[in-house]
Amino acid sequence: MAEAAYSEIMKKIVVGSTNPVKVDATRQAFEAVWPKERFTVEGVKVDSGVSDQPMSFEETIRGAKNRARAAMLLKQTDFAVGLEAGADKMPAGWFETGWCAVLDADGTFGVGSSPVIAMGGPVMDRILEGKELGDVIDDMTARSGVKHQEGFFGIMTNGAVTRTDAFRIGIIFALARFAQPEFFAEPSAHTEASN
Repeated sequence: MAEAAYSEIMKKIVVGSTNPVKVDATRQAFEAVWPKERFTVEGVKVDSGVSDQPMSFEETIRGAKNRARAAMLLKQTDFAVGLEAGADKMPAGWFETGWCAVLDADGTFGVGSSPVIAMGGPVMDRILEGKELGDVIDDMTARSGVKHQEGFFGIMTNGAVTRTDAFRIGIIFALARFAQPEFFAEPSAHTEASN
C-alpha cells in the first residue's frame, strides 16, 4: 500500500508528557511507520484530567485523549500524542496497559494500546489502597523512577519488553488511522453503535 498522504507534511510532533520514555516511544513509532520522514518530537507538561492511577480502560483512554488535546492547544503541530497507563479488571483479573491517542491538526484521533499485562495480587493490593503503580514498583524494587526507565513492563519481563517498547507498539497502532486512512473513511452503523 502507498504511504499515507500525511507522511509528506509530517514534521512536528508534540507529546503531552515530558517523561523521556513517552517522548522516545513517540519518536520511534513515527519513524517506524514513516521511515523516510524526519520528525521533531517535543514533550510538554500537561494534565491528564484523570486520576494519577486510572482504574479502568475507559478512564485511561480519556486521559490519553485529554493529554493529546492539551498538547495540541499548547503548540502548533502536525500531531499531538497523549499516552496514559492504567489498570482495568477483566474476567481473568487485573491488567495494566498503556493507551495511546494521536490527534492530528484537523482534529482526527487515532487510538491504540500497548500490550496488556497481568498485575499480581501484591501489586494490586497496594494500588487498591490508593497508590500509583510507579510508586508501587519503586517500593517493591527498592529503586527510584522506574516509570521513567524500563517501567512495569520491563520489570515484569526481565527487560524483554520495556515501557518504551510497549508504548511504541500502542502508538504505531494509533497511527494506523493515518497510515491507512482508506480503512477509516466512513464509520459504519456497527462502529457507531459500539462506541
